[in-house]
Amino acid sequence: TFSWHAEAGADVSDLVTLKMTAEKSGTLSQDIQLSTDLIASEAYSGSDFETIPLILSGQNNSEQDFVVFQNNPNPFSNTTEIGFFISEPGMVTVTVTDLAGKLIHKSSQNHETGINKITLDSNEWDATGVLYYTVATDTQTTTKKMIVLK
Repeated sequence: TFSWHAEAGADVSDLVTLKMTAEKSGTLSQDIQLSTDLIASEAYSGSDFETIPLILSGQNNSEQDFVVFQNNPNPFSNTTEIGFFISEPGMVTVTVTDLAGKLIHKSSQNHETGINKITLDSNEWDATGVLYYTVATDTQTTTKKMIVLK
């Protein structure tokens, strides 16, 4: 688990560097992970504590090619941002569903390699409470919960 804060304008492109030597065979995705079991793994910047998403990256790390971050803010009443990391440019589809699986929102857009963000506006929907958002590429999909308050 990781939490970090810095003043606005800090360079966070390479926040932490870990150098390790493997003692047995394995894969990075199974052996090292950012956990959200105790607290959200994220960094904050500036006096307004802007959330900076964290990803694992490294030499020969082909396994870290798709990451979806928790929406921010969460809970929210008007707008929220969903950040995600993709390792190559392409079409990304975002859907929002309620607990029963009813489609609330769907949008698709081409995005560039790296960290991207999309903004969702709950004023365009009638749904409130716990909702699920899914971020999908041609090959990968991740679903997370969010809370809408009105």
